[in-house]
Amino acid sequence: MGEKKQGSLSKTAIISYGFGGAATTLIMAFKNRFAMNFMTDIAGVSAAVIGTWMMLITIFDAINDPIIGGMADRTNTKWGKYRPWMIFGSVALAVVIVMQFTNPNLGNANLIYFIIVMVLFSITFTSVQVSWQALNSVMATDPNERNRLLASRQFLGLVASNAIGIFTIPVVTYFGGGAKGWQIITIIFALVAMSSMWFAAWGARTKDYKNSIPNPQKMSFRGNLKLILNNKAAVLGGLSLAGFQLARNVLSAADMYYYKYVAEDVSIIAAAASFTLILNFACVPFMPKIVRMFGKKKAAAIGLLVHMFRPIVTMFLGTGMSRNIIIMAVVMTFLGNMISNFALLAMIPDCTDYTEYKYGTNCAALINSAMTFLQKFGQAFSTFIVGLVLSGAGYAADATISGQVVDAIMANITFIPMIITAVTLVFLYFYPITEAYGRKMREELTVRRQQKKA
Repeated sequence: MGEKKQGSLSKTAIISYGFGGAATTLIMAFKNRFAMNFMTDIAGVSAAVIGTWMMLITIFDAINDPIIGGMADRTNTKWGKYRPWMIFGSVALAVVIVMQFTNPNLGNANLIYFIIVMVLFSITFTSVQVSWQALNSVMATDPNERNRLLASRQFLGLVASNAIGIFTIPVVTYFGGGAKGWQIITIIFALVAMSSMWFAAWGARTKDYKNSIPNPQKMSFRGNLKLILNNKAAVLGGLSLAGFQLARNVLSAADMYYYKYVAEDVSIIAAAASFTLILNFACVPFMPKIVRMFGKKKAAAIGLLVHMFRPIVTMFLGTGMSRNIIIMAVVMTFLGNMISNFALLAMIPDCTDYTEYKYGTNCAALINSAMTFLQKFGQAFSTFIVGLVLSGAGYAADATISGQVVDAIMANITFIPMIITAVTLVFLYFYPITEAYGRKMREELTVRRQQKKA
């Protein structure tokens, strides 16, 4: 199916772009939710040690992400600028995520194995995600079309996220509940993610092809870093996104421990995912309208507050929450997650426009790589926090769970994400791109681009 008219996006292009969201969410959400528990309970690695290493690898990301983003911006092949990174990077990513959920049985050397795998994951995931995300800025300049791309991304991404909740534990249990079960479900998810990213690359073929996107001015690593650090919109938007990811992933990383040792019912994961899947189908089509109604900043703030429903309810009701109340709390937090995630992601193309508006250069992949780094920092730091709190309470896999460990798990579910969210709201308050500023910025950029073509 071709484009309806020049400058507009076909339904095929919009839907296929969303499959990239399904691919990246399937891999990252699966890793965030279960990798730490796999490494501690299956592979026998210390929670504090692996959490620390996951955080330290983000220092490597600080160098790796802008380099990959800059390389993607200056790529120009017969497949286009960003699509080759999606096509070939997704193959490597599929292999690496399977390695992440494989127990090498190397004894104390398991830690070294997982450190190497996590570094490889950082490289391959960045190469795929920043290139795919950059397409949002180059496929559409109209904010309504960008919102349609984001709605497609969020809808299919949340379908993937719910699929993780519905299928993971039943499949792992069916195959014995050990390392074999985890490896099989990972292979399934890896193949689905790779195929989805290929479809996303195919759908962008009429927008990203050889010489279709001009290369930005070449800058050194120091120049790229200066461009990012001086970019108020990218820094505050990235910190807001990182804070949201940190709060969300502290909850996610602590979930398996909560269901196993506090609620003592891991079947809640699949039950809650069934309800959130229905909510996804019902609500995602309205996300663009919500963002237009409130604006990106206000919508993100509302979503962050709703996202804290589960931590607040859990804080007041304690460890005696019934199964139905837990599911209700999870569903409400999921609703906040949908709103804030959509609004915060909608800020990324605005930050790309802001860079062109302020500095005269369109570095879509570079700006996306900076935002991705801050997202990954939030994701990695979440495992460090959860692991540190659990180890400080004396947690050991399959050992008797003490009251201190239960308190530590509860802290990861309640106080910690609440504090992180409060700080995130401060970052969001100072984010400079209001709806009025965004309209003015896009109008002037349109004039500039037309003058360049003339």
